Amino acid sequence: MKQYTLLFLTTLLGLMSCMNKQNENITTQEVKREVAVPVDVTVLKRQPFHESFSYQGIVHASSKITISAPSKGTIRYLYSIGATISKGAIIAEVTSPQTLDRYEQAKLQVDRCSLEYKNKMLGLVGIKDQTLVLESQKHSIALQVGLLEAQKQFDICQREKESLKIRAPFDGQISQEISPNLQEVEVGAKIFEYIPIKAYEVTFKILESDLPKLQEGDALHVVLLSTQDTLQGELLHITPKVDAYGFIQLTGKIVPQNEKVIMDGMHAMVEVYHNLPNQIVLPKKAVLRRGGKRIVFIKKGNEAHWKYIDIIGENANALNISKGVVEGDSLIVSNCVNLAHHSDIVLEEVIEVKL
Repeated sequence: MKQYTLLFLTTLLGLMSCMNKQNENITTQEVKREVAVPVDVTVLKRQPFHESFSYQGIVHASSKITISAPSKGTIRYLYSIGATISKGAIIAEVTSPQTLDRYEQAKLQVDRCSLEYKNKMLGLVGIKDQTLVLESQKHSIALQVGLLEAQKQFDICQREKESLKIRAPFDGQISQEISPNLQEVEVGAKIFEYIPIKAYEVTFKILESDLPKLQEGDALHVVLLSTQDTLQGELLHITPKVDAYGFIQLTGKIVPQNEKVIMDGMHAMVEVYHNLPNQIVLPKKAVLRRGGKRIVFIKKGNEAHWKYIDIIGENANALNISKGVVEGDSLIVSNCVNLAHHSDIVLEEVIEVKL
């Protein structure tokens, strides 16, 4: 009887042990399913990398000119500083008594010579219709009475008088009055600065070592420091000279925007964007730092494998790398901070990341 009892107990213990092992296996599988990290991936493709460099710059009016007095006299402005002036409008006038006197005397001389010319024409014997007078006769009479010379002198004085009216060479505004309103000025004296309304450039300096990375035509983002407005532009030219401190000056054109306030002399941060074709480009959100090195995670089956990367370029959103991953790899771009090497993952979505 005792033998049967012992056999029964042994069989019962064996059955219970098998059940416990099955339960342990089921629990382990459930835990694995619970700790697998959901991720999104993007398949790496070669693409252009928009490399960027930042510099401090100054905004300038692209066609700023200084207007000089055409004659000695008193300057009188018809527009105030900052007012919008249309091309051809009279900006200011210089009152010059000497020029006006010469103009009036020349006009009076033309009138006198014209009167004498008419009398000579009427005095021709036997000519009732002056249209029958030969052109050579008219010219000879005009020379005799001094009419041609008087008209020539009058034309000169009229141009001098008209030059006292300073007209706008293009749509713009007065940026500075060098000579105040109603002040006496000498001929050739600088009287005011005139700038265009919507034509601006930005100048900035780069280190000599940065020169190989940039080229004319590169895109610019110009951030005005006072307003934080961002303007688009293009690198126009690179000054072919290195100064004593190892800097090179560059000039970029700014694309005007009606709603943005731009002023000559504004300080700005200039970002230069240069396109490098056929690069392996990674979004910054996929890159982590582990042990002082940069890593990314690649999907291998149902696991995440980390890869060390070497970075050769950077912009606001992306990194350009030289090694670590290759075209065609499935780069994990979500929940990266929750991953470790060989972490179990569950693929949620394959997405395209535009950089």
